Order: sequence, then C-alpha cells, then structure tokens
Amino acid sequence: MWRKRLHNLLFLAGFAAIVFGVSFLVYHNGNMDLRTAVNTVTAEFASGSGYPVVLPGGRLLGMSYMDNGLIITADSNLYTYNNTGRRMLDVQHGMINPTISVAGSRFLAYDRGGTKVMLFSRSNQLRQVSTDFAIYDGDMARNGNFALASRSDRHLSQVIAYNGDGNIICRYLFSRRPAVCVS
Repeated sequence: MWRKRLHNLLFLAGFAAIVFGVSFLVYHNGNMDLRTAVNTVTAEFASGSGYPVVLPGGRLLGMSYMDNGLIITADSNLYTYNNTGRRMLDVQHGMINPTISVAGSRFLAYDRGGTKVMLFSRSNQLRQVSTDFAIYDGDMARNGNFALASRSDRHLSQVIAYNGDGNIICRYLFSRRPAVCVS
C-alpha cells in the first residue's frame, strides 16, 4: 500500500514539474512558437567553452545585453551567446547600418536609413519585415510587438506598430513635426 502511495506521489510530483516547466517557457517566451522554444531551451542547456570567447571576425559595431545572454553586432553578422559562452545564433543581416533594440529574451535588428527589419529570439530568427520607406528608429516590447519611425510619402514621417507576427497593428502619420524616435 505504501508503495502505491509513493508511486502516485512521484507521478504527481513529475506531472507538477512538467506543468511548471511549460508554464515557465510560456511566461518567458511569450507567443513564441514551439520550435523556437525547444531550440532556445536546448541551446541554453548546452555549455560552451566559457568566457572569454574568441570574437568573430569582421568589424564589430556593438554589443548588447539580453536576458541571460549577449548580442554582438558585426558589419555582416549578428551573434548571440548564452551565459556559459556558447554561441547560440550566427546569422548574416545584410544591413548597412544595423541597430539593435532588446526586450527580454528577444531583440529587434533594423537597418537605420534602410528598410529591413528582423525579429530574433536568442537562438532563431522569428520574423523579417520590409518597410516601404527609410527607417529612422525602432523599439520593441517584451511581448514581441515593435514600432518603427520612418519616412512617409504624403507626410513628414510615420510610426507603425507591428505585432510579433509582423502584421501592422496601427499607423500614426505626422504632418507638423517629424517623428524620429520611438519608445
């Protein structure tokens, strides 16, 4: 009888651990798809050679901190590293003036003065969006929504807000003063 109770208790504890793990992933990764969540978790558990790491070649343009990691922007690629120094992402960006905006465990890379926008998790590219006009500035929220200030054809400037899927939520047009910064 005590074995059956112990077996049931262990089963219940295992089930609670699974529910906690799934809840943790959903809370920290927002509306991220299952493939991206699995890649991020497996990349986090893999260990690297540790810091200091050998920096990638090319001209380094900047570094940014994100939740449990580091983003390095080079003239041709974007790199992310986890806390143990393992490279989790290495992707060519194809931008002339890449700029990064970080929110939690995601980041937005956009081409200031260009039209290309890319949304990333720690280990995957989630979306890519192209705008019709040159981008002045961009920023993103922890839930994956992002906003871009850009030129406009009939107004001085515009600010467009996108959801995490890259669909337009709303658009604001400015005629009196240009919007050159968003937050």
